Amino acid sequence: MTTREQRIEKYNAGRAIYQAVPKTESLTRTAKDRKLCANLEEAIKRSGLKDGMTVSFHHAFRGGDFVVNMVMNKIAEMGFKNLTLASSSLIDSHSPIIEHIKMVS
Repeated sequence: MTTREQRIEKYNAGRAIYQAVPKTESLTRTAKDRKLCANLEEAIKRSGLKDGMTVSFHHAFRGGDFVVNMVMNKIAEMGFKNLTLASSSLIDSHSPIIEHIKMVS
């Protein structure tokens, strides 16, 4: 009897989409190579955001999610200018963004 992992490996052998990655590889990555960031500012820096770029949000939470506000506040604090905000929806809970827009006007 073969294990599930052996059957999967046999099924996927030679397929371009399959690549076995040893678990130890993720442990040996440097902090710079990891996807997880220590904080929001680090994530923004690592994204490569520059003045004049577009910041996009897929926003599935209605009325109670403040991620857009938190990110835009941090971006403003970091001094980025002339950004375009692309969000699938903005509602009353996102009214703090108006202050960032007024600062540009």
